[in-house]
Amino acid sequence: MKKLIVFALLIVMGVSSFATSIKTRMRPQDKFIIETFTDIWQNKPAEIKSGSLDRGVSISWFYDYPIAKSNFSVAAGLNYTSHNFYTKSHIYTRVGTTDVFDFVAIDDGIKVKKSKISLNYIGIPIEARFFVRSLPKTLRIHAGFKAGYLVSGYSKYSGKDLAGNNYDVKFREYSLGNVDDVFYGITARIGYGRINVFGFYPLKSVFSGNSVEEMTPISLGLTLILF
Repeated sequence: MKKLIVFALLIVMGVSSFATSIKTRMRPQDKFIIETFTDIWQNKPAEIKSGSLDRGVSISWFYDYPIAKSNFSVAAGLNYTSHNFYTKSHIYTRVGTTDVFDFVAIDDGIKVKKSKISLNYIGIPIEARFFVRSLPKTLRIHAGFKAGYLVSGYSKYSGKDLAGNNYDVKFREYSLGNVDDVFYGITARIGYGRINVFGFYPLKSVFSGNSVEEMTPISLGLTLILF
């Protein structure tokens, strides 16, 4: 995720430099959008202690379809979203010798630097949009729906050896089980100018067939609209 953020910042710098040479104000189309957010995980079992900030990132490319000469439009496009859940009390892994994946407790005496699960989706967002362009900056309200397909998921651990040995280990576990391939929900965005606030409310659970199958992330964050 760090590489994606660096890449996004480079794009921001390039587009901002180009935009300074443009004096006329064009109709906003909100084509390229970057969002950083925190996930507020609902229905989390009480024994699983979450991190202070479950940060994530979303990158979208839209094509905007104006509705005649009104302030309304509809838009559709492609999206990449990364959701993360951090905890120092559990690790998401295979339960014993079974084929079930779940959050397994880490012994209290083991020092954990990082334990997280990362779920990354490619999806299709669809939005209804309202603009007010008579102000010094554009006022916008977007509402829509986003569905994504899981393209990668992994758990990451760094800290003392989980078997109780006093040495540091660091590893990732791929090919996770008990994670649904499809994830979708409602999106909303409102703001003045290029910095907006947004939210995502899931309509489907992330996990299935384990103790956290009701656990879902409500996402809240900031939007940067590049062009």
